[in-house]
Amino acid sequence: MSETNIFKVLSDAQRREILVLLRQGRMSAGEIAEKLGVTPAALSYHLRLLKQADLLIEYKEKNFIYFELNTSVLDELILWVSQFGGDKKKKLITILSFVPLVISAIAIQFMPEKVPMHYDLSGEADRYGSRLELLIIPAVILLVMIIFIAMMTHFEKKADNSPTDKERAFAKNNCKVAFGISLAFLGLMTAVLGHTIVKILMITESGVSQLDVDDLKFTTLLMGVFFIIAGNLCSKTKRNSGIGLRLSWTQYNDITWSRSNRFAGKALCIAGVMSIVSTAFSHGIYSVLLMLLYLITATVISCVYAHKVYISEKAAG
Repeated sequence: MSETNIFKVLSDAQRREILVLLRQGRMSAGEIAEKLGVTPAALSYHLRLLKQADLLIEYKEKNFIYFELNTSVLDELILWVSQFGGDKKKKLITILSFVPLVISAIAIQFMPEKVPMHYDLSGEADRYGSRLELLIIPAVILLVMIIFIAMMTHFEKKADNSPTDKERAFAKNNCKVAFGISLAFLGLMTAVLGHTIVKILMITESGVSQLDVDDLKFTTLLMGVFFIIAGNLCSKTKRNSGIGLRLSWTQYNDITWSRSNRFAGKALCIAGVMSIVSTAFSHGIYSVLLMLLYLITATVISCVYAHKVYISEKAAG
């Protein structure tokens, strides 16, 4: 069976609904049509395509024709992915979200049972734990990515149900922003995970408890890049309740939202650049503290500016 054909068949929302229903157990065509609220003719078309993709088994019992799933583990995974919608971006994000888990699962096969899991400020391992603890990072990544996927789904539904072209365009734009930030976050966390795996393997291979690597400086560099990407995307958001600088002041009207988020996006970009530059003359915890100082400053200034815009707009309105 071709996975490409499966994805093509599952690109239709009603066919995905049919499979989700059948995960509960076998059903007759009449039961499926009743639950979905579709005509027998429309259902027959969808069932035929699902059977051609070998996703359904059809058999007759007495006077009724029943259908049940015919899915392997891989097909079940594809079905689970497809439940998030037919949008290719969400499918890509979902699949990529499992990459860190796969990398971790492979890496721990080459590690001893006990590996360094925590380091002091000097970079020396001060706690050893089970190698399975490494799976915590990809688990956190999956959890956050599920939140991003839910956010994208929310914006897509809002775009489909919006009564005006303006609201529809805003929702689609916010969906793109959420997609971009999710990719940036995934890249950041995958880099952190990769760095952690390499360091553990090098330490266990060499038998030392410390490597001449500044982990905190590396993290600060990555966060600086993430701030720059997120800042650029933040400035493109439209008024919503899910992403961007969301305050009662910024939600006042489209102007307060646009001006406030453009300013906040620039401030976050500057914080990112300064974080990266600071790693040239700061080390360890000091680079992290400077990064946090830049981030807090950017946040406070952005909130003050947003309030100023709000007061101006409220007076004008």
